[in-house]
Order: sequence, then C-alpha cells, then structure tokens
Amino acid sequence: MTTSYRNLRVLNPTPAIALAIVLVCGGTSLAAKPNFVITIADDHGVYHSSVYGSNEFQTPNLQQMANEGIRFDNAYVASPACAPSRAALFTGRMPYNNGIVGNHEFELKPGVSSLLPVLLDEGYEVVFHGKVGHAGRKHFGQYVPDGVKILGGGGLQQTMTLDQVESFLQGRPENAPPLALFLGWTDTHTAWPPKEEARIAPEDVVIPPKIFDTPEARVEMTRYVEAAEDIDRRVGQTRELIAEYLDVNNTLAVYTSDHGMPWPFAKWSLYETGIRTPLIAVWPGKIKPASSTDAMVSWIDLIPTLIDLAGGTSPSGIDGRSFAKVLFGETDKHRDAIFATHKGDKEKNVYPIRSVRVGKWKYIRNLHPEFAYTTHTDVWAKETPRDPKHWAHAGHHWQSYLDAAKTDPSAAAFLLDYHSNPAEELYELASDPFEKNNLASSSEQAGKLAELRELLDNRMREVADDRSLSGPPQLLKDFPLPQVTLTKQAPAAAKKPNVLFLISDDLNTALSGFGHKQCKTPNLDRLARRGVKFENMHCQYPVCGASRASIMSGLYPYSNLTLGNEGTLRGNLPDVVTLSQTFRNNGYYAGRISKIYHMGIPFEIIEGTSESDDPFSWDEAINIKGPEQNAPGELTNWSPKNKGSQNFTGVVATGGDSEHADGMAADRAIEMLSRVRDQPFFLAVGFVRPHVPLVAPKKYFDQYKRDEMLAPVVPQHDLDDVPRIIRGYKRNSTTYGVTPELHKGLLQAYYASVSYMDAQVGRVLDALEEQGLAENTIVVFTSDHGYLLGHHNKYQKQHLFEEATRVPFIISVPWLKEQHGRGTTKITELVDLYPTLTELAGIPAPGTLQGTSLKPLLLDIESPAWNKEQAFTISRSGGESIRTADWRFTQWGFGENGLELYDLNNDPGEFTNQARNPDYASVVKKLRAQLIAKRDAAGFKQNQKAIVDKSGMNKQKK
Repeated sequence: MTTSYRNLRVLNPTPAIALAIVLVCGGTSLAAKPNFVITIADDHGVYHSSVYGSNEFQTPNLQQMANEGIRFDNAYVASPACAPSRAALFTGRMPYNNGIVGNHEFELKPGVSSLLPVLLDEGYEVVFHGKVGHAGRKHFGQYVPDGVKILGGGGLQQTMTLDQVESFLQGRPENAPPLALFLGWTDTHTAWPPKEEARIAPEDVVIPPKIFDTPEARVEMTRYVEAAEDIDRRVGQTRELIAEYLDVNNTLAVYTSDHGMPWPFAKWSLYETGIRTPLIAVWPGKIKPASSTDAMVSWIDLIPTLIDLAGGTSPSGIDGRSFAKVLFGETDKHRDAIFATHKGDKEKNVYPIRSVRVGKWKYIRNLHPEFAYTTHTDVWAKETPRDPKHWAHAGHHWQSYLDAAKTDPSAAAFLLDYHSNPAEELYELASDPFEKNNLASSSEQAGKLAELRELLDNRMREVADDRSLSGPPQLLKDFPLPQVTLTKQAPAAAKKPNVLFLISDDLNTALSGFGHKQCKTPNLDRLARRGVKFENMHCQYPVCGASRASIMSGLYPYSNLTLGNEGTLRGNLPDVVTLSQTFRNNGYYAGRISKIYHMGIPFEIIEGTSESDDPFSWDEAINIKGPEQNAPGELTNWSPKNKGSQNFTGVVATGGDSEHADGMAADRAIEMLSRVRDQPFFLAVGFVRPHVPLVAPKKYFDQYKRDEMLAPVVPQHDLDDVPRIIRGYKRNSTTYGVTPELHKGLLQAYYASVSYMDAQVGRVLDALEEQGLAENTIVVFTSDHGYLLGHHNKYQKQHLFEEATRVPFIISVPWLKEQHGRGTTKITELVDLYPTLTELAGIPAPGTLQGTSLKPLLLDIESPAWNKEQAFTISRSGGESIRTADWRFTQWGFGENGLELYDLNNDPGEFTNQARNPDYASVVKKLRAQLIAKRDAAGFKQNQKAIVDKSGMNKQKK
C-alpha cells in the first residue's frame, strides 16, 4: 500500500469495520472463529475525537466506527501510564496482581502469565505491529509469548505505515487460521507533528478544563489535534485493509487507547481524563449500529472478552471478565466498581495514587500529599541545558505558564493546583465530570467518603499494595511554588471598565451553546467562548416585572415587594438604589435601550412607551416603536383558542432586521456606543424576542424546517401526581388549542425569533469590537426567566418547573481569561448580578443587596469559595421553590395547597413528584426547612402581611 496515510478517504457506510478490536458474538454459532483487529493508540484522551463530543477534532473514521458499532462511555484502563496499562491488558490482572505497577517496569510476578497463549491454543494467529506492548522487546517472555508474530517495530514513531501489514495480509493463504491482529500507534504520544503541519488554527482549539490557557498552549494543542487526526487516518486505512483481505462480517474491530493525553491532570493522574479511555467496537450484523453503553468496563476485561468470543475459557484467578453481553446489547451493566493504580514514572513522576469509582462517585487517595507532583512535561521543560531527546517529550508551552504566574494569579493558582494535592479527593461525576469540585471536606458527603475510603482500603489489603515509590521524591516544602493572590485587578490602566448588559425576554435555555439540539445562536455561542456560562442560573420570579425588579434592585421579590407585573419597583420601594443608579452615582453614563424594567409587550412597543420604567436609573432612556404583529408578512396564531394578548401570534415578516423591534434596539445601541465611548458607561439593551408576538424576518424562519421540530417529550399522565393548583392552571395544550401540527409551527417561530435576537446581539458585539471598546467592557447576557413550550403540556411562564426558572447567563470579563469558554453548574441566582458587577467595576454597592458576587466562579468555575446551595424562586398563588444540586422542592399556597419534590439526578425532567412518597419523607422535611429559612432571609418574615395580601391569599400564614 503506497497511499499516504494523511490523505485517506472516509469509507462509505458499507459493512465495514473500524480501527479497534474485532470481537465475536458469544453464543452465536459460527462457521469459523472470528477475526479480531485491535487498534491501540498511545496517549489518546477519551474526549479527543468527535465520537466523544469534541468536534474541533476531525475524526470521520472513528465517527464512522461509532455510527456502525457501539461506543463505550465508561471504559477505563488500570493505570495511567503505558507499561502497567498494557501489562494489565494482556494479563487480565490489575497492576499489583501482575507485578508491573510503575511505568518502565517489565517483570511479571512469579506465576503470572499472559492471556495470549489461550488465543494461540484456540488456533489463532496472533500478530503485533507497532507499539502494542511497552518498551519494545523487553516484554517478550513476559506477556508477549514466543508464538506471537511481530511485523513492525514498537518504539515511539518507529512504525509509520501499514505496508508490512498489507504485505502480511496479502500473503495469507485462503485456509489461514483466524487472526488476532494488534496494531499500536504512537502519534498522540509526544513528539507530535510540527506546528507547521497542524490543520487547526490556535484560536480554534479548545483548552481542556483545569488547564491554563496561553497562546503557547494553544500552539501545542494544534500539534496534539493533528496527531489525533493522524491516528484517525490510520483507522480509515486499516478499515480498507479489513474490507479487502478479511471477512468483514466475521471480524470484530475495536479502537481504544492506553490512557489519557500527556497534558496536566490527564496521563500520570487518576482523574477521568487520565484513566477513562475511548472504546469503540464494530462487528457488522452482530453489534447494533450507533449504539452506546454506560456499562463500566476495564482494559483487564478486553482479552477475556476475546477469549470468550473465540470459544475459549480464561484462566481462573484473573481480575478480568468478558463483557460480550454488553457488546451485543444484552445488558448495560458490567462492573460495580472501577479501581485504578498509579505508582509513578521513575524519578520524573514520584507520586503514588489510588482510586475507585462507584456509580457517579469517584474517590482518589494521594498517598503522599507532602510530595510535589511532577511529570516529564514540566521537568524536561525546565531542564538546563536542554537534552534534545528530552525536549521532544517536554511541554513546550510550560515556560508560558511560569511566565504568566509571575503576574497572573490565575496562572499561579493553576501551577499550585498541578503540583500539590490533598490527601483525599471526592467527586460527584454526574454534575462535575472534570473533577473540579472536591467534596472530601463536605460534611454532607461524609458518609459517601467513608464508604469509598473503606472500599479502597479493603482493595489495597487484598492485592497486598506495598505503597512503593518509583524513585526519590521531591518534597512540596522544598519545591518552588508560585505565590497565589486571591484577587485579580481590572485592566492595568486604572480605567473604569464599561458594562454592556443585554437581556432577552421569555428566553429559556434554547441556545446551541447551552446544548440545545435545534435552536441556532452563533453570536451568543461566540460570547460564551469569550466568557463563562452559568448553566444552573435561576430567576427569582418567572414573570417579567418581578424578575426584572429583582435583577435591578439586587433584592428578592419578598424584599422589594414587586410580586408580578403590576406596579413599579420604586412605587413598592421608594428609596431603592438600582443597579444602574449605583453606576450613575459613581461617575458612569447610564443608558437604556428598550425593555429593561417591565413593559407591556406588544402594546408598548407599538406605542413606543415604557410606563414601568425608573427615571432615576438612567441618564438617557430610549424606547423602541415597532410594528410587532402588524408587520407585513404571513400572520399566524399557533394557539387559536387563546384570545388574550399573550397568544402565540407570530409573523413571518418581510423586510430587514432593522424594521422590527430588536433590530431597532441594536441600531440605537450601536449609535449610543459611538456617542459615549470616551466615558465609562453602563449600557442596558433589552431585546423583546422571543416574547410573543413571534415576529422575525423570513430568513430566520427559513433556518428551521417545521416538520423537523422536536416537541418536548411528556409522559402520559405526567401531572396526575402534582397539586391541583398546577393541573388547573389553564396555560395548556387544550385551553390554547395547540395541536401537534401547530406545536411544530410554534417551535419554529420561537427558534426563529431567538435566532433573530441572537443576530442583533452579534451586531452590538461587533460594534463593541469595531469601536475599540471590547477589551475594557464587561458583557452580560441573560433572560428575565424561562419559558415552557409544551413541557409538562404547559406553556409560557409563572410555573415553577425547571424550564420556567432556569435562564441562560453569560458573563464576559476580558481580563479574567482563564475560565473563558467554560461553564459552571454551580447553583446561582439572577439576584447575584448586581453585586457581581459592582465588584468587577470596583465601585461600592449598597449594603442591602441580597445576592452574592459571582466573581469567585469567574476565576474558577468550581471555586470552593462558592457555597450557595439553593436557588429560591416564587410565583403566583403562594408558590415557592428551592432548587439544589440534587433536588427541586416546591410548595403552593405558602405550604397549604400542596407540595412537589423531584429527584433531579434520577428524574431531570421533573415527571415524578415524590413529595407524598414515604421513602422521601426525610428529604421533604429537610428541604422544607431549608425553604422556610431561605424565604425568611429573602424577606418573607419581615413583609409577610403585604406578601400574602398581594398574593390574593389573605389568610395569615405562618
């Protein structure tokens, strides 16, 4: 084969195989034993392909494998270093059971043998090509027996083509025995391709969470991306060989890697990015295409699986066991616990670690937290004089971290986090997949910590773990660590930062950057890449007037007494000092464009008024006058039984963006930016879409095909177990007359309106750049509350389900760059915005504010300093709700008209109300106490009579 491996095509989806391990179906009667083709990558992290969600990696061949086979989402190696990982693979035993524990060790314990002879005894021709075992021929006589045929070398970058494999396959006779072919590729192990060969540009790579972002790191990441794409091309080439020389329908192909990438917090660590591995298997006609599994499997299970599928029996006493039933979709369970071990890598990495994962919980024990954690990446990067052989495998970007840490506290904190670790770490992986929030010191998780600690202790005793070291350690007390300061100053030129506050109306989290599968919001996604997403942000009242009054006052509705759309904030609280007023009082020009406080939409847009505005908040206020539902175009009502002002009317409008409300708002915002650019400003821009009427130019409707709109999935009898006050609220499909066909049109119109609004955000952001203001302007985007679009068969707002309380929220602070492009799932509230902006701008805030500054999360999305545990939202009819990381608890009529409790880990759709389930009685009691405490702190106790009177429930409540 002479084709360059860099120019291989992606095969058409014919019955082909992918690069990986070829397996046989257990219990299936076959005319011949199946072939196995196993591809093992070196240092290819689980997240670094399109198969596992990283679309900046162009890996079409791996993607085609996943499309034709099964993707394992919880596959693990036994150790995050080459030698022990591969020894575990071929012996079916964990490191302390096989004797190879540290990297570059190669002698098995007496009595331990390879599993490959079992395949040889079953009549297989076992063939290695490339780096399959570790350290070349040192493992011959260990786990590589004499009967294994070696085609090409095994060192780093030595085997660059499949020519020898093709020659071997060409020469096999028709009656050749079944084949077990193992291919090992080292592309993703350093050294990577030169930066000049990288396809991807530095600005387009994604720096993994927990890793500090520098220009030099981005250049290095382009090289790693190219290396991963090189392996993908090898996968395509291997599949061509399988299709040409083997029986595809009797061949199992598997792709996997020995551990994570050689970057911080990955290889040489027991974090998920170190020990979780890609695993994809294809077998046409045997494995269901495009399937996936959450079953936890280990590399020690791979060879026992092959033996099982070959009709053989694995030796007794090994740790591994076949997962053939998982391959064929017969079960989604395999292991209850995953253990992993790391000893070290000679003197470069002397840091023994142990871990166990059970369900969503992960426990890590650092046996010597007094040691400094180092690896080849940083040790060889600092080596003087430089050894070229070492430099090839060093972190070429490491010096940029050291330089940044001299002046940047975030860089210093990153290096401190890298070099030092606590004795114990505990992570809840469902909400914290990148293990940023260590819960080991949490009193709430003391029971889980003790449980996993005991499990690991028992395991270490069982395997006679001797806790030995790989070399002489460096003590942390003697290691040069950067000094970390806890705060970071605004731009060096003591110039006051500007604030651009953008707020949408009735927008739920239907943004592509927040994971929505259909709605397109490229400009807000762009802002998210330049800022931090808050993915668990909740409003304080799911209706416009009350929510916006809470945002602008920094107070909960129970304190500012704005409990709906009636009245005004200052009418309820005459002495309030609003958010923009505080900026005015500190020398800022405060401007408003369109809807910031409540406005009656569509009427006040048609009339160009804003009756609930607060004149004290602004130096200049501009109202927008637009046609709304009177715009020329195709007028439709997708809720024909709803005759009120809030019906689902919309217009597929003719004309351009600036002929409608949000385009006009963007025009005026751009004009105001040009006028106030030479003074510090607080500019608030309100976009009214996707509030009804759903008016947008036709080109935005054309982005969505009505027939392809996906309505929310709602179980039958969803609301049978909720309080009557919810069932009786008449914003539903029946009372609105929304048929399934109309529902598709409604969704198309809502998403078109969102995309129209998004385009206007983009225009304002572009103007900020063009006028040279971007580097000194804090940008905030959010919505006043969420919105139901058929969720629970309900519509619009004033509900207390997740879709009504949760809002999109993005903050971009140009000089706080480390967390840019990342999202936090910490519980946060819109009431937190006011103190956040005053702290970022360095101006004093009123002492009455009830929110908490989000700045700790802008510095670290998993900041241990963030301790807010509940978001508090109220609604009509005495509805009160708290949202925690695991639960939503809601009561109606201030607790007298029914309760709701949802277990969000097991019921994220909030479909099963557990409030009356006796098994949850203790949870209800605990959360109800938390809700009472939260609402009293929010002002209920102080203003109880006024609150109850305003709610229309005049009976005094306790």
